[in-house]
Amino acid sequence: MPARDATIDAFAPPCTDPGAGAPGCIVDPAGLVVGRSCDYAAYRIHPAPWSDPKVAALIGRDAGGLYARSAICTHRNCVLAVPKAVISSGLVCPCHYSTFDHYGRVLSGPAQFDLPSVALALRCDGQLVVDLKTTVDPSLRLDV
Repeated sequence: MPARDATIDAFAPPCTDPGAGAPGCIVDPAGLVVGRSCDYAAYRIHPAPWSDPKVAALIGRDAGGLYARSAICTHRNCVLAVPKAVISSGLVCPCHYSTFDHYGRVLSGPAQFDLPSVALALRCDGQLVVDLKTTVDPSLRLDV
């Protein structure tokens, strides 16, 4: 799981894990299990655990809740779900240095397109599941 950032957590409300059987949970959502909501600190974007770079995801948290983005750079398909890609202002592609903010929006090229927003669901055992095959509106949040 991604490491917690104590500096950011000190200014954020405490994370309360919804646990098993939380309201709005889905019994068996499609996708990749990426951990619990408390594994992701507020006001930053984190690489989700992955074993195949083609299914890499980024998980973010803001005041509205959790959101997921594809971790594949829109320039040349480099993987952004690596520690060296996460910077204080968001993300930098380790291949060609495109930068993205914490929401996956392009700040500077060569990438010309934002990172796709993908579906994030809460499984009834308390685990988060990201579905990289389903794109969603960038404003959509999972309130956990």
